Amino acid sequence: MTDPAPRHELGAHAQSILQWAPDAVICIDQSGSILAWNPMAERIFGWTREEAVGRLLSDTIVPPSERARHAAGLARYDGLDDSGARTRRFETTGLHKDGFLVPLELTIIPEPTPDGWIFTAFLRDLSERRRLDAALRESEERFRMAFQHAGIGMMLTDMDGRFIQVNRAFADMLGYSEPELTGKRFNDVTHPGDFQVGLDAIARQRSGEVATVNIEKRYVHRDGRTVWVELWATVVRDDRGVPLHVIAQVEDITRRHVAEEALRASEESYRVMFEESPSPKLVYEAATLGLLAVNSAAVRLYGFTREEFRRMTIRDIRPPEDVAKLEANLRAIGARTPFRGELTHRRKNGTDFLVEVATHPVTFEGREAVLVLVQDLSEKRARDEQMAQAARMEAVGRLAGGVAHDLNNMLTIIQGYGQLLAKKLARGEAPGTEMEEVRYATQRANSLTQQLLAFSRRQVLRPKVLDLNAAVEAMEPLLRRAVGEHIEVAISLDPAAGRVKADPGQLDQVVLNLALNARDAMPEGGRLRIATGREAGPQAGWATLEVADTGTGIAPDVLPHIFEPFFTTKQGRGTGLGLATVYGIVHQSGGQIRVASEPGRGASFVIRLPATPETPPADGPDASAHPPRGAETVLVAEDEPHVRTLAVRILRLYGYTVLEAADPADALRIAESDPRPIHLLFTDVIMPRIPGPELARRFRIARPAGRVLFTSGYLDQAAGSLPDGAHILAKPFTDDLLARRVRDVLDAPAGGNA
Repeated sequence: MTDPAPRHELGAHAQSILQWAPDAVICIDQSGSILAWNPMAERIFGWTREEAVGRLLSDTIVPPSERARHAAGLARYDGLDDSGARTRRFETTGLHKDGFLVPLELTIIPEPTPDGWIFTAFLRDLSERRRLDAALRESEERFRMAFQHAGIGMMLTDMDGRFIQVNRAFADMLGYSEPELTGKRFNDVTHPGDFQVGLDAIARQRSGEVATVNIEKRYVHRDGRTVWVELWATVVRDDRGVPLHVIAQVEDITRRHVAEEALRASEESYRVMFEESPSPKLVYEAATLGLLAVNSAAVRLYGFTREEFRRMTIRDIRPPEDVAKLEANLRAIGARTPFRGELTHRRKNGTDFLVEVATHPVTFEGREAVLVLVQDLSEKRARDEQMAQAARMEAVGRLAGGVAHDLNNMLTIIQGYGQLLAKKLARGEAPGTEMEEVRYATQRANSLTQQLLAFSRRQVLRPKVLDLNAAVEAMEPLLRRAVGEHIEVAISLDPAAGRVKADPGQLDQVVLNLALNARDAMPEGGRLRIATGREAGPQAGWATLEVADTGTGIAPDVLPHIFEPFFTTKQGRGTGLGLATVYGIVHQSGGQIRVASEPGRGASFVIRLPATPETPPADGPDASAHPPRGAETVLVAEDEPHVRTLAVRILRLYGYTVLEAADPADALRIAESDPRPIHLLFTDVIMPRIPGPELARRFRIARPAGRVLFTSGYLDQAAGSLPDGAHILAKPFTDDLLARRVRDVLDAPAGGNA
């Protein structure tokens, strides 16, 4: 290798050009030694500048097959090529450091120096251009194939409407061959009555008003008949926006058009019957739910004008709270499925009224639609409501009297012993049995409210997976003591009964109440039978629990009333809440209860509960242990000030930092602005303006790591459903129970808190 020619010192401007040139720039001397190598050369060929400079070009990017010719060309170069030009440009290939070839466009500029020629080469990588050229050819071939073999008619016209190219489907549609149509103008095959339709479409596209038009028009078949088509035409422009040609898809809709004409004739007859009907009728579009037509009777019933109806959907005649259910039902069964049932509708003046509706799928003005037949049930329901109201008032009277009687007894105990205790403490005397009496009355009052909530199905249940046989077996000693020795107790457990999901305490109360009811029906003794089972066949998903006796039975006129609150035939004994409580617990647990009885032949109560394949959980920690303390921060949201103060005092007693909120707005303000970490929100389910579940959702947005513990005396539907897996503490609660539940929620695994 000869010594390289001395390098030229490049100025700053030349160095910048070399650095940022979009092409590879390589300088070599006449011996082939590399003098300069810019960053783009590094990217294209893989050699760094340090590796390349000083090497022979033939040892780097010249393919082996070209190296001899390359060296010979350098050696004999005299400044001119075959054409007499000094600069040369041609396409060639270069060798990448990794051994693959790179297509190149090469421009060589020779420069004489005292030490010989220096050659500056500008090399442009043609790989992407070659790929794009191949992709373009492939795309054009795909377009040609798609155009020619499309199942729908396709045509390409110039901006004057002359066919440049048509496909087989379009030619067959009009009865011509493809060459016969090529060169014709579209008006040559257009129905005379539709000349202007096509001309208007081209004018709108040429002006740039629209790029695509969708029109229906008529062509004339070669045999003279009319062909109705739907046409989608798109203008294609060059880079300057000048329109070049129009490509269009054409669909033969002749059959559809003839059918629509026949349909319009039949719809006219239908319209007369629809409009003159004395019953309200509406038609809405299946896809959009938009109202398409109403008759005069509907206008009178709802109070909207026809023009107002046409701007509405069927959602607008339903109360807002029913719209989500309406849309869910339509998604589930579809608008095209017939429906009959009772619904609530809303008039223009905002009043709601009950209707019976029947829906039928129809085709209206060429659209899939639904016909709704409406019957106003307001007057009928008013008469029914008057009769039911009288019955309800009688039941409410019994309820009020029974509650007042029992609660007044408990309040008398609480108030009386509370006064005695206050006087003792004022005299400096030690409390006696007064606190126990107050605690007894409090528990009895709580039991009464739980019974009320049970038959109203508003109590807070804590369902667990239970082995039904084990639960009944565990109660046997208690039942024998409760009913007395004069009654024989027979327990029959079916191994197939399986497991159910229920509140253990409430299930015990159900069995005990039924057993006590049976005891009272057998004052002279008898037989109490408690049996479990599993229904077979289609009802195999239900476990059963039967409580039967051989007592006096139930009279036919009494049987319909036995589950009513405070209804009792035991004059002077009992509250009348026992069977009402049983009914409420069973139904709130998702079950059913049936009773069969005849006077003198005893009674049989059969409870059906949903069976579950789940496994009972392992026993938890000892509830008698002292509740653990904590140091976290708890936000207490409770609108009842005395309950809030109690909860705050209990939690502070157990070491927690407590923030107080009297309402949801106050709680959200604290959650969003207080700089301290808030580990748990303790909130009532029923709160003013913002229900507890919604407050919890917003709290979790502000405090993503925060936990939530709900509390409630009963679950009201107005508060919204609690999220799956929600932690809840029932009222009334004790100090140790609150402390234990707060600790449990804080210690629960991440992601397990709702």
